[in-house]
Amino acid sequence: MIRQRNVKEITTGATLTVSQMGDMFCSSTSAQTYKMPAVSDGLWYRLTNINAGIVTATNPSDVALKVLYQDESCLFLNNGTNWYIAGGLKTPSWNDIYIPLAAAKVPASNAPTWSTYSSNLKSYTFGLNDYADLSTVEILHNWKEGTDIDVHVHIITDGDNNATARKVKYQIFYDIGDMGEQMAGEANFSGEEDIPANEPDITHHYIDIGEITGTNYKVGSLLKLRVKRIAGTGVEPISDPFVEMIGVHYQIDTLGSRTEFVK
Repeated sequence: MIRQRNVKEITTGATLTVSQMGDMFCSSTSAQTYKMPAVSDGLWYRLTNINAGIVTATNPSDVALKVLYQDESCLFLNNGTNWYIAGGLKTPSWNDIYIPLAAAKVPASNAPTWSTYSSNLKSYTFGLNDYADLSTVEILHNWKEGTDIDVHVHIITDGDNNATARKVKYQIFYDIGDMGEQMAGEANFSGEEDIPANEPDITHHYIDIGEITGTNYKVGSLLKLRVKRIAGTGVEPISDPFVEMIGVHYQIDTLGSRTEFVK
């Protein structure tokens, strides 16, 4: 249970002290930063911004926990290990944005093939230099803003492999940008996967492609993607693997955002 201890109006940013634990009403017409003290189980502060100056609350390492605009309030709790936001997660966790290939747009040439997976199932297979444009996705509102975003590909092999170990490689083109800001510009990265000798048919592989730097990006950022198969550094698969989806792993620290557009 949180017990009331202090109610205080503050006007100048500083590192909070243990003796200040309680409700803090931030009243400044200019931007102020308030740093949480060293971790200690049971510490808590409820910051309420009652003036026009933007309030930024940080952890002891100066990493922003929350930005408060006028008339916004937030409760900060400590469990002896981390500072976290009430209603948020004590430890950042991971989630996945998954983008199926079935709905992708394919070009007139170098298009993947809509292939038979089993009697009643189909998927795209990509030959060398085949590509597809994926649906643009929004980075969801439970994202821990500023953390990196991990892009990966899920494939399933088509047919038994023989005694030769093989490799398959995919390239991702992407662009990312915040609402109201210019997009960053196209970039790309690639990842390669080993297919062991004598591996059985329809084996599921996860291929790590790379990380997109999340610094300075906010919830609601858009991510555009294209996937392409390129030549690997070893012997290519006997049959082109099924490419099932592109995944985007990202860290989460809340259930969602506290306003429609601001974390």
